[in-house]
Amino acid sequence: MKIISGEVKKRKIEVPKGIRPTQDKVRAMIFDVLGEEIKDTNFIDLFAGSGAVGIEALSRGAEKVIFVEESKKIREVLKENILSLGYLNKTKIISKDALKWLSAVNKKLIIENYNIIFADPPYNKGWIEKLLHLINTEFCLDKNLFIIEHSKHEPINIGKHYKFGDTVTTFI
Repeated sequence: MKIISGEVKKRKIEVPKGIRPTQDKVRAMIFDVLGEEIKDTNFIDLFAGSGAVGIEALSRGAEKVIFVEESKKIREVLKENILSLGYLNKTKIISKDALKWLSAVNKKLIIENYNIIFADPPYNKGWIEKLLHLINTEFCLDKNLFIIEHSKHEPINIGKHYKFGDTVTTFI
């Protein structure tokens, strides 16, 4: 897989076995929608996997990215991707379940310091309902942008939706 645009455009990253990475066309759409708003932001990549979305954010000018990934094997590949592109000083990798971390973290810190939160949980496993409940009850949606990649079989009734086959990306 390659980074689409920005300072590390066309550089390769590894994709761990057993994950479904965010497709190039979906990543391109996300960052086309964000445009220049990505510059100098702080970004959170939940269920980070290979880190493709967070790394794309860095490549396009994000200041800092927190990657949250529970799997040790996947985190090892993620760390190698970050190291190979020279982004170690702009990143933090959290080794926890994404929703447990988001529930336990200092909400005020996140609301005030992280502009964009991206989540790409495993499809059709019930994560979307839990994530939406957490967002609706504990976060300030006028200060944070949540971007959720999900299956078309897990509809979200709020936000703006972009569809690509079975994948829907919702901006809340």
